[in-house]
Amino acid sequence: MANHADIRYIQFYTDGSAARKIAPAAPVTTKPAAAPRTHKKKRIKLYVDPVAVLGIVVSAIMLICIFVGISGLEQAEARCAAMEQTVADLTVENARLQEDYKEGYDLQSIGAQARALGMIPQSSVEHISICVVTEPEAQKTQAVSYFAMLLTDLFA
Repeated sequence: MANHADIRYIQFYTDGSAARKIAPAAPVTTKPAAAPRTHKKKRIKLYVDPVAVLGIVVSAIMLICIFVGISGLEQAEARCAAMEQTVADLTVENARLQEDYKEGYDLQSIGAQARALGMIPQSSVEHISICVVTEPEAQKTQAVSYFAMLLTDLFA
């Protein structure tokens, strides 16, 4: 028989009456098949200005301070209204108590008892005016103490 390498025309398959040649199997590769590539998701970059963020934070803090101040003002107004009501009640009670006090004694009988005990009328008493003269050193110490008190109040 002839050497397989010497016969070249037999290598090619031709249609004819012969049985069909089975297609050769695909060559086995040593490399594994590459997995399909997944595309990386694009990162969304968000640029933040620190000055703008600081401004927003400061404005939020100021808004909170405004709300706290408004609530404090409302509480102060409520306390003021309560104190005004208390003063009005005490004024009415004071007027009532003065009326009760005036009705509780007689000025004529008290005056008669005082004269009987030796009291004299004010018109018959001699009035003497007294003038107090202060020393200049006392005025200096008062000025120094006033200045010291002013500084204490200023820096307290």
